[in-house]
Amino acid sequence: DAAAGGWPLASLADGLLADLLDARWEVRHGAASGLREILRSHARAAGVVGPARAGFNANNSNSASSSSSSSSSLQTPLLHPNAAADAAADNAAWLEGCAVRLLCVLALDRFSDFVGDAAVAPTREAAAQALAAALASCPRSAVLSTGRALARLAAVPRAPWEARHGALLGFKYLLAACPEAVVDEISSSFSTNASSSSSPS
Repeated sequence: DAAAGGWPLASLADGLLADLLDARWEVRHGAASGLREILRSHARAAGVVGPARAGFNANNSNSASSSSSSSSSLQTPLLHPNAAADAAADNAAWLEGCAVRLLCVLALDRFSDFVGDAAVAPTREAAAQALAAALASCPRSAVLSTGRALARLAAVPRAPWEARHGALLGFKYLLAACPEAVVDEISSSFSTNASSSSSPS
C-alpha cells in the first residue's frame, strides 16, 4: 500500500488498535500512547489505501532509442477521478473506528494508581489524548457525536467512578482540541445530560 500511495503506518496503527482492548493495562497504555503520537502527525492520512489508477500518461514518447524499462519509468500514473473522495472516505472511516475503540477504553478501563490522596489513570489519560488527536481531523458531525457519547457516559446512573472519570478526561482533551463553536454545542450537550441524570425519576 505504501508503494502505491497508501498510508505507510497502516499495519502499525492497526496493531495498536487491536492492543487497545488487551487485558493487560500496560499493553493498553502503550497502544493508546502510540496512537496518540501517530495521530498527532498523521491523522489526515490514516486509513488511506493506494489510489485507484486510471491508466498511464506517457511523458516522453519521442525517444525511439530508449529501452522498454526506461520508457515505462517515464509513464505517469493517472489517478481515478474519485481517488480524492475515496481517500477522504477511507480516512473518515478509519478515524471513526479508532474513536469508537478509544471510547471503549475510556468506558471500560479500571486501572488506577494512587499516589497519596490522588488517583492516576495513565491508560485513560493516554486514550483521551489520542481521542482528541483523532477527532481534530474528523468532520464536525463526528466530533459532536463523540461529545454526546461522552456526556451520556458521564451521566450513567450508578456507573463506576472510573467510567465517569474516563468521560471527563475525554471532555478535557476534546474541548481543548475543538473549535469554539463546537465547544459550545458539546458543553450544552453535557449540561443537558448532567441535569437529566440528577433529576428525580
